[in-house]
Amino acid sequence: MLRGQPQLALTQAPSLGILEWDGGALSLLHWRKEPWIRLRDMPQVVPVSECGSVW
Repeated sequence: MLRGQPQLALTQAPSLGILEWDGGALSLLHWRKEPWIRLRDMPQVVPVSECGSVW
């Protein structure tokens, strides 16, 4: 760490959590006041259509 650089507050440090709903659960990373979901877990959150694309 550089001298004079402000220390990261505990509230800004990344933390793990779980997103739960009736159909299941998956891991979340809370970072900079935002929830992050792993890209490989996205099919559990947003179902893939028959053509294989979400958009």
